[in-house]
Amino acid sequence: MKFTWINGKKDFENCYNVRKKVFIEEQGFAEETEFDDIDGMAHHLLAYDDGRAVATARLFDEGQGFHCGRICILKESRGKNLGLILMSEIDKKAKELGATSLELSAQVRAVPFYERAGYLKYGEEYLDEHCPHIMMKKVLK
Repeated sequence: MKFTWINGKKDFENCYNVRKKVFIEEQGFAEETEFDDIDGMAHHLLAYDDGRAVATARLFDEGQGFHCGRICILKESRGKNLGLILMSEIDKKAKELGATSLELSAQVRAVPFYERAGYLKYGEEYLDEHCPHIMMKKVLK
């Protein structure tokens, strides 16, 4: 497994393809809301397995703190502990950028995964399109 960070939309095609497959084709989110202006300023993490992009995530500074999101793994690459490795890579990059904590908007069904990665829920559930979400935060050590 190889991990690479890219900035903004330079070399963004692999991120786009993984996110499209997971969030649009598999989960039914709309393309016009999946891809936004944040993509142009975010740091994007890509995981490659045998030269093929299999997972991605993004990290950005919201001005009041750092946020990670759009975390996804292609279906055929799940169940191999890749998710927690991705979260660890995000933590390392966030610390390099000066973050002391990270926030994310979690699909409610994924809360147990994010809790294993050290995140705690806060606030009320809300809908992002058709899917219940909740905010989560992690203090970086």
